[in-house]
Amino acid sequence: MLGSTLVPWLLALLVPGAAAQDVEPDRGFFGDVAFAGRLVVDDAAAVIASPFHMNRESALKLAGVLAIAGVMFAFDEDMTEFALRNDNDHPFKAVRRMGEEIEDIGLMGTTWPIYLGATTVGYAIGNTTLTRVGGEILLAQYISGGIRNLGKIVLGRRRPNERQGAYKFEFDGGTSLPSGHASSAFAAFGVLAHHIDRTWATAACYTLAGTIAYQRLTSESHWASDIWLGAVSGIASARLITRRHDRLLNGESDASVTIGVTPTGQPALAWTARF
Repeated sequence: MLGSTLVPWLLALLVPGAAAQDVEPDRGFFGDVAFAGRLVVDDAAAVIASPFHMNRESALKLAGVLAIAGVMFAFDEDMTEFALRNDNDHPFKAVRRMGEEIEDIGLMGTTWPIYLGATTVGYAIGNTTLTRVGGEILLAQYISGGIRNLGKIVLGRRRPNERQGAYKFEFDGGTSLPSGHASSAFAAFGVLAHHIDRTWATAACYTLAGTIAYQRLTSESHWASDIWLGAVSGIASARLITRRHDRLLNGESDASVTIGVTPTGQPALAWTARF
């Protein structure tokens, strides 16, 4: 199964424009290191601040995600029983077996050296695409990982295989909610889907991530709502990082100051941020 960690990089070979690299300023090695460090700090700050800058559309999407999670939460035990009851039937068996084969893509402890290596190799050979993909997967996974680890400590939900039911919560007493495999897999495949930017590739990426999610259900490692929230956090992290970096590479700023007038006719400065 260790070979499955190479799947993202086999897909990365399909990224269009790999030969025609983006033109970036020549900062020198140490300048590039400093720039990367600032970018990581800025990305982290953007993630932390993003909940305070949600627009109406984002708020509605969040409400939808939580509503779906609520419904799944109510039927978590039923969904687990259904998955186990049909485990050896097609197509469920095929989906589970695929998820088992590539399960370790959802293990940050196993995959991070590969992504870091890809970033290093990409930088060394001047392949901007490979450098970005590796670095953005690492960033997206660590962002979703931070959300995941905080949730596991605060919520302390017990796993299905602990046989305490779906509604056993204890502060720092369980590690089921949210699913780490789901968040890591969807973050990695989300970055790849963004860069390949083809409908078929997006479908393939999320299908592969979905098989990992299903395997976490049939192995009784997580409840369905755990997997859903883990997957959403991974996708959200990937989208935030990739879109933010696209804007920066296109010379667009995440923040701007404009001069305006208040309703009372007084001049004022307005600060606008994009996340």
